[in-house]
Amino acid sequence: MPTVQGTEDLGAKPLSTFLTSLRRRAFSSLGFPIRGLQSVASNPWPSVDLFRCRTPPSQPHSSTPNGNPTPSLPCWNGMTELSQLLTVRYGPDAPQVSLDAFAENTTLPLLLSHKSVRHFQPKPLPAGTLEMLGAAAQSAASSSNLQVWSVIAIQDTDRKAEAAALCGDQDFIRQAPLFLVFCADLARLTSASERENLPGVALDYTEMFLTAAIDTALAGQNAAVAAEGLGLGICYVGSARNHPRELAALLGLPQRVIALFGMAIGWPVENQTTTIKPRLPQPGMIHHETYHVAARDMGITKYNATMRGFYDAQKMNVEGDWSKHSAKRIAGPESLMGRETLREILEERGFGLK
Repeated sequence: MPTVQGTEDLGAKPLSTFLTSLRRRAFSSLGFPIRGLQSVASNPWPSVDLFRCRTPPSQPHSSTPNGNPTPSLPCWNGMTELSQLLTVRYGPDAPQVSLDAFAENTTLPLLLSHKSVRHFQPKPLPAGTLEMLGAAAQSAASSSNLQVWSVIAIQDTDRKAEAAALCGDQDFIRQAPLFLVFCADLARLTSASERENLPGVALDYTEMFLTAAIDTALAGQNAAVAAEGLGLGICYVGSARNHPRELAALLGLPQRVIALFGMAIGWPVENQTTTIKPRLPQPGMIHHETYHVAARDMGITKYNATMRGFYDAQKMNVEGDWSKHSAKRIAGPESLMGRETLREILEERGFGLK
């Protein structure tokens, strides 16, 4: 029976030793190479080489006429077993459940293997990609079918460079062949109200902005999953909120429309992909019946240890653990990188927030 095995063996063993043993069992059972793991007692995560996008051995490599990988093959980072993906995502805190019922599922491996991509090849996307990503985004749930969001698709090199300069001046935005800017959009309902000669007073309330923000996020995540299912890499860009006035002017956004986040999309540079980042243990995130403060706090303690190991293994210049990093991120308004004025800007752009 395929289950996530090994966590019961932790005992008094050091975390790194336990994870090394667990990784070896998982990788060897799947036939993946374990080179580079011989001296990783201090590195609880496999080398980046093991996380590259690969064609499963049973499927010969194929490509489209323009040389890109066949879009129908999901990018699973060389990992096709849920037990392996759960181990990498959670480390020793992976959920211990029977995986028999999920063995043939192709959606779960795609979701569990998500990672941000910040290096893109200079290759165009296949014709129709934007339309299919848009269809996926529009297929997301929408509160009362109000569909209070819009997306601006930027492919022009000069406009993309201007957008990048306003979004943290991040070069991967310039590299990506497609940059999507997802917007909360109450302008469409404003127009609908005017057509029907109705006042639309409810648009001035915080609930409507919150509805628009939720709808926008759901649409964005659908687009992200669809892109990754096509073998593409994506990176969310929260810095689209750093200069909301200027970005609105660049994109020609009307009143009651504001950019919430961007998404860079393209073919990943295989040798410069990152590893899957661990997440908080489930007991501190998924509460059964009622909220459990003790489980939440224990989850933070465990996750701090997990992330310290991850930061070290990836040679990431992050001071302290997850708690310290996160606490510094919210210590004062200056840490919000210009977004501390967001309420004022929302009101300027016609969002009432009553």
